[in-house]
Amino acid sequence: MENQDKTTSVGQRQNSQAATVLMRDCTRGHQSKLIDRLFSRMQAMYGQPFTYLWADGNIADVKALWAEKLGGFASTQFAAALIMLEEVEKPPNLPQFLSLCRDAARNNPAPGQYSAPTPTSKAEAAVFMAEAVKRVPKKDTTDYRGWAKRIIDRKTSGERIPYVALTMAQDVYRMPEAA
Repeated sequence: MENQDKTTSVGQRQNSQAATVLMRDCTRGHQSKLIDRLFSRMQAMYGQPFTYLWADGNIADVKALWAEKLGGFASTQFAAALIMLEEVEKPPNLPQFLSLCRDAARNNPAPGQYSAPTPTSKAEAAVFMAEAVKRVPKKDTTDYRGWAKRIIDRKTSGERIPYVALTMAQDVYRMPEAA
């Protein structure tokens, strides 16, 4: 079956795998509604401090610039950035909100969007892989039952061990290890 992109009336690209809406693909009216909704939500969240950010400028120009700069993000990434606003104490300006959108894009790339940088040489690839390996969590090799083994070994070597300590150590040592 051939996988061709089709465009709906609002600029939504559809294919058999997934539908992704980039803001720049939306009609101007829809973009305007999204930005109005964003500003309305931030006004409700932050109140006067948000309004103060735009007191000296033309709000229509501000919203037009926001729509232009946010145009490359998918609707899911835009929505994720809106959710991330709940953790932001002060109202964001455009560069700060773009940063939230980029974080959302890294954590939730649009279908077909590659979120990691592509190395262009073997040296860059080696550096990229070394950095990636550093971020991989190390396996926990702690022996949480070591104390029990030491108590049992001390008892085996003839040392007198209190009954309660020995019983607990034997119980723990008999337990299966956690995966």
